[in-house]
Amino acid sequence: MPKMSFAVANLSLDLGSLVSASHNASPFNGYKVSNKRGAQLDPNERQEILKYIYGSEDGSIQGVTTADIGVLIARSVSIAPGESLLDTYADKSRVKYLGNRTYRDTEGFQHLNFKKRHLQQIETQIENPTTFRKNLPLVHLGYSAFYGAGADELPEIMASFGLPEENFRVVREYHRPDGFFPRFSAAKDPQTGGILIPDPGSPVSWKLIVEDLIHQYQGDIPKALHGLDLLIGTDPDADRAGIVIPIPEDVLPKAPEDLESQQIVYVVPEPYRKTVGYAGLKLVTANDVWTLIAKFKMDRRPTSGDTRRAMGSVGEAPQQGGKRTAWEWEGIPWRKTGCWPR
Repeated sequence: MPKMSFAVANLSLDLGSLVSASHNASPFNGYKVSNKRGAQLDPNERQEILKYIYGSEDGSIQGVTTADIGVLIARSVSIAPGESLLDTYADKSRVKYLGNRTYRDTEGFQHLNFKKRHLQQIETQIENPTTFRKNLPLVHLGYSAFYGAGADELPEIMASFGLPEENFRVVREYHRPDGFFPRFSAAKDPQTGGILIPDPGSPVSWKLIVEDLIHQYQGDIPKALHGLDLLIGTDPDADRAGIVIPIPEDVLPKAPEDLESQQIVYVVPEPYRKTVGYAGLKLVTANDVWTLIAKFKMDRRPTSGDTRRAMGSVGEAPQQGGKRTAWEWEGIPWRKTGCWPR
């Protein structure tokens, strides 16, 4: 999703469409549409498109009938290799496909390899690329692609910045595209009672991933976990991330209820802690991550006196409270805003 959003804006296109399996259960797989800025459609744009498609005044989506599905199935089984349902309706000069190489296919559609340009854009967002490249080879990362597009993207991105392959520990079960999310679909979320969803912000999902990482090493806990500096997970369309960090013995909560409230996703058995190098793994909340990023940015651009300001979005009360505490702990004046930052 990030590459598609960037490509739409960079190429000055009008719309982008991504066939997507996001961080929801498989029945909700579908597609996402971005506007010419690469952002989500605003409500007015969305309503206008729906009104154009369905002809209704309120833009409401009409029910799909079994006859509609039959037509799509009949059409899909008759298409030639490399053809798509879009070929029937599209003006070839106005459609561009993003892929792994640049060429024009036999139907006349242009395919673009956008990786190099996307990598250049990513590098512009790094505060100090030289320092980043110098220190990255010292880092040991664990990674889960959550059965999604990140499996093709993140390893190549990290390698391009100098992360050695042996320092990039992939959880293999999730390192392939699969919109049915088999491990998650077969598990239950103890909090909701429903099936587990592929959300890198869910501590329950991470418990399963760490379990599978250890299983990948035939149950050898030290071999699976030793030396990890952090674990990263991206959701199936790679527009959402979760970060898990190792924590030492003196930070590990003792009470079971504290383990849950502080999002501890794995407790290293005591006999292995010295070998592994830490006592547990903790999922960092999104608000904590943004707080750290903002503080880092502020510290890099210091101002005099108490003129530093932080703006926080109004979210759920526990998260909002956690963010405010973090700001105040750092001595940064804090105020609420009425919307999520864009």
